[in-house]
Amino acid sequence: MTIDGVLLKDSAVTTDTISEKTSTAGVTIDGVLIKDGLAAGVGGSVQIFTSSGTYTPPSNLAWAIVVVVGGGGAGGGISITNSLRAAGGSGGGGGGYAREKLNTTNIGASQAVTIAAAASGNADGAGDNGGTCSFGSILTATGGTGGLVGNDSATLIAVGGSAGGSGSGGDFNCKGQGGGSGMAIGETDATIAYGLGGAGGSSVLGGGGVGRGTAGASAGAAGGNYGGGGSGAAAGDDNAAADAGGAGAQGIVIVTEFYL
Repeated sequence: MTIDGVLLKDSAVTTDTISEKTSTAGVTIDGVLIKDGLAAGVGGSVQIFTSSGTYTPPSNLAWAIVVVVGGGGAGGGISITNSLRAAGGSGGGGGGYAREKLNTTNIGASQAVTIAAAASGNADGAGDNGGTCSFGSILTATGGTGGLVGNDSATLIAVGGSAGGSGSGGDFNCKGQGGGSGMAIGETDATIAYGLGGAGGSSVLGGGGVGRGTAGASAGAAGGNYGGGGSGAAAGDDNAAADAGGAGAQGIVIVTEFYL
């Protein structure tokens, strides 16, 4: 163990002098400043942003760990105009993720926090893309792509899943999970017509909406907070059905503060 740069070994001091410290200056033990009985960088409060705003660091901030998650994409909708046909929309992608440890120099006087609105699903149309969330210009996490529309089919047809968002600017960045494919099994001369809506992609914090499978009609399931993609709608043998994909969950910014 070292105290103020002096190595202590087997309870003995290996040099003659340990510098004196006042109570206000503190003492450094193994590289950690102890001041008024507290170690510098002790965790304090957590600020959570679920809507856009401004982050202003407290005057005694040492550093902060900032996490940004983008919004999830909405699932794809479906439309059926003929009986004994089926349709399945694909799932929306999960939001991206970025994380960084920032000091007061990095943060400055304040940083704008941007939280995009949740993505909406649409009947007979592709799902909306998830929104981008950011912490100033330092960290950015894009939203997942909206799921594709499932058009009715008298045969076997599939629509591909949608990509997850991505993170940038952090010491750790990752993509959201892609949404699952939608599928339809339709017949014009039999009694089989079944739709499968693709599951939504997950983010680091939010699960994707559960996939749908039905011979009737079902709207997609919403993605979980925060950043989960919505699942695609599904229908089978349901004349003139038009259902929306599940909504994508909004993103979030989390600031964990550590104090002097």
